[in-house]
Formats: sequence, structure tokens, C-alpha cells
Amino acid sequence: MKKEQQDLEKLKKQLDKYIKNNGLTTQLSTKLNYSQLMITIRDNALFDSGEAVVKPEARKLAKEISVMLQQVPGYDIIVSGHTDNVPQNNMKYPSNWDLSSDRALQFMKILLLNESLDPKRFMSIGYSEYHPIANNNTPDGRAKKPPGRSIHYPQVPG
Repeated sequence: MKKEQQDLEKLKKQLDKYIKNNGLTTQLSTKLNYSQLMITIRDNALFDSGEAVVKPEARKLAKEISVMLQQVPGYDIIVSGHTDNVPQNNMKYPSNWDLSSDRALQFMKILLLNESLDPKRFMSIGYSEYHPIANNNTPDGRAKKPPGRSIHYPQVPG
């Protein structure tokens, strides 16, 4: 368990260095919580509003993250998608559930282009607007949130 914690701390330091060196501190953050490392990527860094197509410049970020994930092969990876609370109601995304789920899936697919990663360890989750990091009732709050992706590295039992 101590080694797992050290692995996550090492990965967090690498990610933090990457974030700082690439001027991404307003778009990315990391948080280590016991046996879980969460990378939060603001949705506007990855997607246009109401869309789930990963921006071309964000694809490079996904590829860099996928290389870093190779260092923790014994961990499950949860890619979670979020939205703000502005309703979706179109042919492509009838709800924020649909949009957030597709965002997570599209980002995960880019991560899995790295053939060194085991797809069995990956899952995607859509949270819609129900896990905000700021108040959803104001334009300012919606702009601050939600994370576009959260990549968790939960400890794998035994």
C-alpha cells in the first residue's frame, strides 16, 4: 500500500510539472486523496460548448496523459464527463446526461489509442450537471465548472 501511495505521489508530481511547464494551470488540476489521484480538466479546455468532440489541441494533452498512465498499470481508470446545467435538447444530445457520457467516452477513446494501456482497466461515466465544483445558478459559476474530465486512479484490491 505504501508503494502504491508513492507511485501516485510520483505521478501527481509529473502531472503537476507538465501542467506548469505547458501553461495549463487554469485548465488542469490534480488532487491526491488517499489511494485516488484525480485529474480535473475544465471542459472548455477539451470541448466547445454543447459538444463532445475533443478539440485538436486537447488531443495532444490526452496522449501525454496516456503515456503517464503507463506508469500505473495496476490501477483502474475512471474517465468521467460533466456538463453545466444549461439544458441540452437537440437531436444529438437530448440531455446533459447524453452529452456528459459522450464527453467521457470520447476522451477515453483517445487515451486508449495508446496500445500499452489495458482497456479492461478503463470505464467512462457521465455525471451530467450533478457534480458541480461551483454554483450552477450564475454565469460565473457555470464558467468555473464543471470539470470536463476526472481521471481517477482508485486502488485495485489485492
